[in-house]
Formats: sequence, structure tokens, C-alpha cells
Amino acid sequence: MSKKDSYIKVSIPKQLKTDDFRFIKLVGKTKLPQEKDWQDNNNYTWNDPSFQKHIATGYNYGVLGGYGGLIGIDADMAPLIGDVKRKLLKTFTVGSPHREGIHTYNTTKDNDIPSPVLFDTIVDKNGKRKNIGNIRGGKGFVVGASCSVFDCKKCGAH
Repeated sequence: MSKKDSYIKVSIPKQLKTDDFRFIKLVGKTKLPQEKDWQDNNNYTWNDPSFQKHIATGYNYGVLGGYGGLIGIDADMAPLIGDVKRKLLKTFTVGSPHREGIHTYNTTKDNDIPSPVLFDTIVDKNGKRKNIGNIRGGKGFVVGASCSVFDCKKCGAH
């Protein structure tokens, strides 16, 4: 971890501190799962001692969809962010560790939402296709609040 990141405390927001939700350990300050079989076995409640030790070190974590009916909506670009804020119920929202996006959390009784459900893609000025966001349900994950990925903007609760 760089000196720049060493002062940033990684923590679970109070809105996600329920034993029904699950979290995964990510490798350092990346978006990569640290353990295999994280969808079904190697995931943790927010207060698991092993998980708490991981985030106390300052390493990233993922918020796992599907457990407790949780879904995460990852909106990466302005048009989708506006739609999410206007059209969905008021809910818990955090800044995304990438660009200027947001992650918003909702619950559903349907735990079978596939992951990821991709929103539209755009083509950038270099001809590269980029998706503007996705829904992470059914055992997909979004990077947790207060995490940072490389040199991207730090995120926090809104």
C-alpha cells in the first residue's frame, strides 16, 4: 500500500452492517477477489474477525450481491447516474472508486437476479466500447465504500 493510501481508513458503512449481507476480501487496493469460490464459501459477514483484520489493514473489500436480497447498481456515467437518482427509490448511495460514478444499494425478494446485468455501452473517441454501468445481484460484487482502486478518486457515503 502506498504512503498516500495509508491514512485512508477502510470501513463498512452502518447501512450495510447486517448479518444477512456478505462481503469478500479483495487483493490489496484492486478489484480482484483474494480468494477462490468467493460466491458461495469464501465470503464474510461484516463483523467476521478475519474480514475485519483484512479491512483494518486498509485493503479493499467487495459487497456481494444476492445475499439478503442485496443488489448493487454501479452507475459509471452521467446519464445513468441521473436516471438512477431520479427514478429509483431513495436508498443508500456511495461514490464509486472509479471516475465520478456511484454505487447504490437496494434489496429485493428475488435473489435470482443474474450478475452482471449491463446497461448500454458507448463508444469513446478511440473507438473503445465502454459500459455505462451494471447491476450486481446474484453473487456479483461491487467494490466497497471507502475503498480506492489505484489512483482513482476515493469514495465515501453520500
